[in-house]
Amino acid sequence: MPIFSLFSFFLLTGTCKFEHLIPDILEWQAVLLHVNQMMEAVYKCQKIWQYLLPLFTSNDIRLQMVVSAGHFDVCDDELQQVLKNKLTKHKVNIELQTIPLTCIEVAVVEQKKAHSLIDTMQECTVKLETVKNKLHTW
Repeated sequence: MPIFSLFSFFLLTGTCKFEHLIPDILEWQAVLLHVNQMMEAVYKCQKIWQYLLPLFTSNDIRLQMVVSAGHFDVCDDELQQVLKNKLTKHKVNIELQTIPLTCIEVAVVEQKKAHSLIDTMQECTVKLETVKNKLHTW
């Protein structure tokens, strides 16, 4: 989260006029921090994925590095699923009504999960870094 945003939250919590809003301010602060962590995890994974993608579209490399290609494929599927489903607007059926969700609302739901998007992206990043290191030693 940018420093000015954290500072703004800090100022709001210290102002007497907003004292009754402190619980809401702290909740939003936690949600925005979680959104930032989600986006950083996706960005870090996507950065390595973009480096490896052109290499693993070649059948020669895939045939010579079968295990690494398998790890890449798993991470590729995960990342594609995240980018397609999690970070775009969701639609959720609640009492027969379709309600679009924003990234912020998805983050609130994600915060409550045991295995979150952040965990998934961190696991993929580790796998992709391993593939990248094997590729450099190959």
